Amino acid sequence: MKIPYSEIEAEIFPNFKGGEKNLKAKMFFDGSNRILHGRLEVGGTIGIHCHETSSEIIYILSGDGKVLIDDTIEYLKPGDCHYCPKGHTHSLQNNSTTEDLEFFAVIPEQDVFEKMKTRRSIRKFKKDLPPREKIEKVIEAGRWAASGRNRQTSIIVAVTNKEIIEKLTKINGEIAERHNPLGEFYGAPVVLIVLSDKNWRNKIYDGSLILGNMMLAAHDLGLGSCWIHRAEQEFNMSEWQDWLKGLGIEGEWEGIGHLALGIPDGDYPEEIPRTGNKVFWCE
Repeated sequence: MKIPYSEIEAEIFPNFKGGEKNLKAKMFFDGSNRILHGRLEVGGTIGIHCHETSSEIIYILSGDGKVLIDDTIEYLKPGDCHYCPKGHTHSLQNNSTTEDLEFFAVIPEQDVFEKMKTRRSIRKFKKDLPPREKIEKVIEAGRWAASGRNRQTSIIVAVTNKEIIEKLTKINGEIAERHNPLGEFYGAPVVLIVLSDKNWRNKIYDGSLILGNMMLAAHDLGLGSCWIHRAEQEFNMSEWQDWLKGLGIEGEWEGIGHLALGIPDGDYPEEIPRTGNKVFWCE
């Protein structure tokens, strides 16, 4: 199939994977493979990272590159191909002082089961707002969550307004009776609020499934997320009920949870061994 890169909008990724300067990239993703056309500016690097669940192939189109893979240094020129196998660590550097490093990269994606195993809650976010299309994809995943009798009686309120997030942070901290230096939403630039029909008996289950779907989608899209409680207490307050009405949302709604969403700031949390959630068979 043809991939129309001329029609794909480029994204700017500052300090990609903890590296230096900017990576400009056009990404194609079909659910199985991520194919990237990238330009790494002069002096730029893609930070060192481990491919725990996937491999990566990088083909150099123009410029001079330098790769550190595990403990080995590789120098790349146009026509060279670098391969990082699953389980190995690498980084990429633009080794030229005059031109961008242009390359294609192919990353076979892990399956849904692996995504579930590698997702972690993120508690520190960059201030940058994620691309709108990624936020919309996370929301779309929530809308496709299962619901009792397929009633689809929950709603998602997407908040990117800094003033409203600050108010939510303040009231959430007051309810929790604590002060988090990063704020109760850990500085996330997006808060997705899930509410369910107050009169629907499956409201908590339906809303929880939405939050779970959105957390997995965020991880798949390279974003970080964290489920934040106390939405029920917030939306029992007249101030926040009036706020919903001001958005044109009528009816009686119970807050199920918030999803703090954004670009992770710092290293991704390591896998925690499964010692709980025990399984018992009856055969």
